[in-house]
Amino acid sequence: MNFLRSKPDGIAGVSAPLNETETFRNRFLRLADSDMLADCEFVVGPQKTVIKGHKVFFCAASDVFHAMFLGALKETKAVHVEDLEPDGFQGMKKYIYTGQTKFKSVFEALATFVAARKYLIVTLGSLVSKEVYVKIQVQVDKTACKNERIVLNLHSYNKTG
Repeated sequence: MNFLRSKPDGIAGVSAPLNETETFRNRFLRLADSDMLADCEFVVGPQKTVIKGHKVFFCAASDVFHAMFLGALKETKAVHVEDLEPDGFQGMKKYIYTGQTKFKSVFEALATFVAARKYLIVTLGSLVSKEVYVKIQVQVDKTACKNERIVLNLHSYNKTG
């Protein structure tokens, strides 16, 4: 059923998108962007940025999170993640909730790549490496810069991942 216009969906005055597919995707995006019903908390990076989430999404996306929240030594308090950048963790979270990526910068993409590798989310790692490879390759082609080793490493990961 397609709607000709957006209509309120009853969640804090947010308008629903125009079609059911978009409504489904944006439902989870709204959860990712809010603390609504969050049941876990991550304290990320040296800045100690608090990122809240939903265990069910994290556990479904990664065996690492599954063990973290449901294993014998499960976390019951805030999870401290000191070795990742908040932008990278947030990028990973958005992918976990929506299956999509959208990066503001190559730095954010690379930080997300590191998070994906840490939490064994191979599909995200492959997706990010392809995006970064294309962006860097364009720069290499345009400026013949010295980042070729990074490009080759991402390219080789892309073939194996």
